[in-house]
Amino acid sequence: MKKRGLIFIIPALVLSSCAVDMGIIEDKIGPYVTGKVSDTDGNPIEHIQVTLDWGKYTNETVVFTSSEGQFKSEAVISPEGQATLNIVLEDIDGEKNGGLFETVSETIVLYEDEGKNSGEQIIFELDFHLTHATASENTPQS
Repeated sequence: MKKRGLIFIIPALVLSSCAVDMGIIEDKIGPYVTGKVSDTDGNPIEHIQVTLDWGKYTNETVVFTSSEGQFKSEAVISPEGQATLNIVLEDIDGEKNGGLFETVSETIVLYEDEGKNSGEQIIFELDFHLTHATASENTPQS
């Protein structure tokens, strides 16, 4: 009987510990960031690699723009109600998407109360305009 009781107690402690940790993560994830990437004439750019780094709260996420130049990813908001997003937009397929575009890297601070409230979700909408780059700008320098 003692062994049987220990078998049930130990898994119960492990499961309850996991549930607490998962609850903390779930509290931080939920809002979304959406964006549109276009050229300077307003034409959407597809296949732009968008790397989103939310700092200490999660691993970076990589998504790609659609044929309409749009992307979407989960946003990670700190318990204080804000997020610092390091975002990199990179043209990784060169001329295949209508030209060679510059790489853009920005740090953006998002505040939970400034997001667009869509039902139960908060959505942050971003807009980027990339300029054409020359081949030498994206070629590694020696």
